[in-house]
Amino acid sequence: MHEDQNNNDNKVRYLNVGDSCILMMLGNKISKAMHQCVKSCYYYLNNHKVTGILEVVPAYCSIAIYYDPLMITQHEVVKWLRKCENKSHIKTENEKVRRLHIPVCFEGQFGPDLKRVAEFNGISEEKVVEIFCAHDYLNYFIGFMPGKPYLGGLPNVLETPRLDIPRFRLPSGTVAIYGKQVAIFGIQQPSGANCIGRSPILIYDTRKKDPILLRMGDMLRFFPISQEEFQEISQEVEAMEYKVLIEFMEEDR
Repeated sequence: MHEDQNNNDNKVRYLNVGDSCILMMLGNKISKAMHQCVKSCYYYLNNHKVTGILEVVPAYCSIAIYYDPLMITQHEVVKWLRKCENKSHIKTENEKVRRLHIPVCFEGQFGPDLKRVAEFNGISEEKVVEIFCAHDYLNYFIGFMPGKPYLGGLPNVLETPRLDIPRFRLPSGTVAIYGKQVAIFGIQQPSGANCIGRSPILIYDTRKKDPILLRMGDMLRFFPISQEEFQEISQEVEAMEYKVLIEFMEEDR
């Protein structure tokens, strides 16, 4: 993952991905400005779908458009996409940005790689937690696993490479660092990321009508809890009684 504050490559490109998908490339650098462009186009396209468009999937610098070639031609899809090329300035339906406060236990078995991250960066484990919990993390998009956010904004002092040998199973709620990225897992999954803690909340909960907690453009702020608090919140989550604290902020454009 490479994050830049400035992005001067604004030329939009269209790439064929098989016979039923077109990739709209809006740039080639990850930045907040590019995220705003992707986000604006994503909401515009979703709100102005035409017959034959099956799904609109955003990423860091691109949007994948899946379509039914029996209902709409490739040429027609690109013509439709061109309508939003200059709409990155449009206010999205999420003018107010959500900041979600996510509880995390960094203690003992919940953070098996906390020591590794601390030693790699030459600071104490307590300092890792302090720095990690002092920043907001931008959710660029959801992908790869159900509900899993792609979070940017990790301070340079905490950047840590992946493990040499991945783990086969990391539980739901795992909070991890790998390179410049931060992640929280929605389901159990294999990963070579550094597991520094675990949250008792479910960012993917199939019991709910809308099972995915996080949205593209959300800001996440983690805060530390004890092992006892982890168990208490887990029980509230199981009973569907725990409410994640959500603030609404003005969008930083």
